[in-house]
This record gives sequence, C-alpha cells and structure tokens, in this order.
Amino acid sequence: MGASFHCLSTSDDFPPVRFPLDCSRWSQLPAFCLSRWSLPPMRMKAPTCEDSDQSQHRDVLQRLPRGRFLLTASHGGTRQGLLVDRVQHCADDPPTIAVSVKKGHVLSPLIRDSARFGLCELAPSDRIITRLFTRSADLLDDDPFLGHALVPLEESHLQPIPQCGATWLACDLLRHLDIESDYELYIGRVITSGMLPAASAEPNSSARDRKIIPGRSEEALAEPTEDSTPTNRKRATA
Repeated sequence: MGASFHCLSTSDDFPPVRFPLDCSRWSQLPAFCLSRWSLPPMRMKAPTCEDSDQSQHRDVLQRLPRGRFLLTASHGGTRQGLLVDRVQHCADDPPTIAVSVKKGHVLSPLIRDSARFGLCELAPSDRIITRLFTRSADLLDDDPFLGHALVPLEESHLQPIPQCGATWLACDLLRHLDIESDYELYIGRVITSGMLPAASAEPNSSARDRKIIPGRSEEALAEPTEDSTPTNRKRATA
C-alpha cells in the first residue's frame, strides 16, 4: 500500500510541498527522499531602497570614512587605472579588502581576465596622479603609466603601482559581487603590500587622520600639539 501524503499549503514564495502523513516512517526514508520534502530557499524580493527617499540618507552616508585610492589592473599588455574612494579592510586572516567601484569602468575586463588587481593609496599632497586619472577613460593614453616610476613587483603579481603613492597592495581576486545597484564589489586577498616614502612625508597620511566631519575643517580635527596646550600658551605669554 502506498504511503499517504499531505500537501502543505504555502505562500506565493514557495511551490506546494508534499509530506508523508505518518511522521514515524520518516527515519526509514533515504536522505535524498527527505531532501525532496525540504522547503526551498525563499526567493529574494525586489530591492525596496528605490522606493525610499535617497536624499535623506546622503548626509549620513557622507560621514562614513573614505580615502583617495588608485585601483589598477593589467592583462595582455594593457594597463589602466581608476580613482576610487570606497575601500574597506574586511578580514585579517587571510588579509582581505573590499573595493566598491561604479559599474561600467575600464578595469572590468582586465580584473576579470587577470583575476588580480592593485591598489595604491594616494598621498594627500598628490596632484599628478589625481589629475591624470580624473580625466575620462577616452582621453587617457593607451598606457597612462608610461613615464611614471612604478613599484617593482614579481611577474606573478605584476600590477602598475606608482611610486609616488603612500601605500600599496597587490591582491588576488576572490569575489566579484553584483549588489544590484550602480556599484559593484571586488573582494581581494592581499598577497603583498608596502609603504612608500610619501607615507612618512605626510604626518597625517592615514585614512583615520584624514577623516573629515562635515562642517569642520581639517585644522579643527587635528590633535593639539605640545606648543598649543593651555599650559604652554601661559608660559609663552609670561
């Protein structure tokens, strides 16, 4: 005699699921049969952020720390770079970073084919690299790094990283994520990194020190020096 089944009524997110009425017999069924009666994962609903007022979040989101970085990639003799400002250290073991890039950029095929990318933190006083890569990709030369001193790297992780930066990282691509928005994410495992002379030349070159709170100048956020303390000011006027 065949087993009796009960059809579980579900919402629109799930198809009908059939379960045996005699639950005591479930342990006798093979695992692959039980898997047929497990609920499938819920389908993702359409994003609701498009219905919200984007302007109300702008002031809050702009307070999140950002930096000035040059994302680079090379493949098949082609080298290109792109200015980005949304970089996050997202794991320690192994060291991993995430870079958010606006879709439609010139690096997409290079990172995809090489499965690698480089990242260079620009010094606050940098003008050359910033002006070069602020221009549209159509106005850049075939090799925008030609004539610039680059960090010497091994052939296996060779990425164009200018020596005029502050810090740099060479990464293997772990994930490329489409987050259903105007930006996409690149997750990279740090293979090698280093600091350049520009990092020590700038006293406040770290991203934490460069964080700016809207409505306050960088001078107002600077830590008071020894000569600017109230005690020293009294001694100076005595």
